[in-house]
This record gives sequence, structure tokens and C-alpha cells, in this order.
Amino acid sequence: MTSEQMQLLKEIQTKNGFVEWFFQHIDDSQLQQLVEAGLVEIKIGEGYVGGIKEVNLTPIGYELIRDYCECCECNPCDCGFGS
Repeated sequence: MTSEQMQLLKEIQTKNGFVEWFFQHIDDSQLQQLVEAGLVEIKIGEGYVGGIKEVNLTPIGYELIRDYCECCECNPCDCGFGS
């Protein structure tokens, strides 16, 4: 898993979901890898939000990312900087 993917998972956790246009440094293939790993789920909007992708953590994704340290990028955090 890339550091960009880990950062995205942390952002999704922090914001309780994400919509497609907020992705930075993540392309569709990296996002698809997260889906295939069972870490995120993608819902596509209907009606006035038709075609907009909303990305949320799965329970597996939440368990993986909850101890991730944004400061040193370790998982679980063992440096103490992120706590």
C-alpha cells in the first residue's frame, strides 16, 4: 500500500467519507486497489448528485487506519509523535 493510499484512508476516516473531487494524488487504479482489498466502498450518487463517487471506509479499512500515524507514517504508531 502506498503512502498516498494510507493518507487517503486517514482523510476518509477524519471526514467520515469523501467525494471524488477531493482526491489528491490518487488515481482510479489506486482507488480500485483499496476497493479490491476491502478497505473502502464506493457509492455512486443518484438524482442531483448523479455520477459523483462517495468513498467510505469499510470496517476492515477502519481497523487498519485507526492506529496510523500521520506524522511518521507508521502503522501502528510506535514513535509517539502522533499521539
